Amino acid sequence: MIYQMQEGYLALAGPWQDQSVNVLVPEETLAKGSNLVVSRDVLPKGAEFPDYLATQRKTFAKELPDFQSLADAEATLAGQPARFFEFTWSSQGGPLHQMVFVVPLGERILNLTGTLPGQPDAAALEQMLAVLRTFQVGLAPAPAASEA
Repeated sequence: MIYQMQEGYLALAGPWQDQSVNVLVPEETLAKGSNLVVSRDVLPKGAEFPDYLATQRKTFAKELPDFQSLADAEATLAGQPARFFEFTWSSQGGPLHQMVFVVPLGERILNLTGTLPGQPDAAALEQMLAVLRTFQVGLAPAPAASEA
């Protein structure tokens, strides 16, 4: 199995499971402390996507102090059915606003989480949402000669 990442790739012998987490931080465009996290999960044996979502909801409410749900809706991302959550909560560093797309990819689950610190304005929220919506399944096409 070849495991591709931005910096290169690994050749892995035998079956491996990708449980990696990617953390992306904007350099200039959003408030300091903003980030986008891509995490991967696997549906437990015998579980369906709605079961996974129910567990996520319980986890949010139980583990995030001052959790307030703003959205919990069906969505489509990259042509895939998904679930969109938007909520606020209080971390030790102060209030956070998060937007999460949960995308089922067979037995795999992809979570894309945009985090903005404090009480972000509408423009910052829209900018983060726009970035999350750019997700596409599969590898990016090779850049054109003029882009390389």
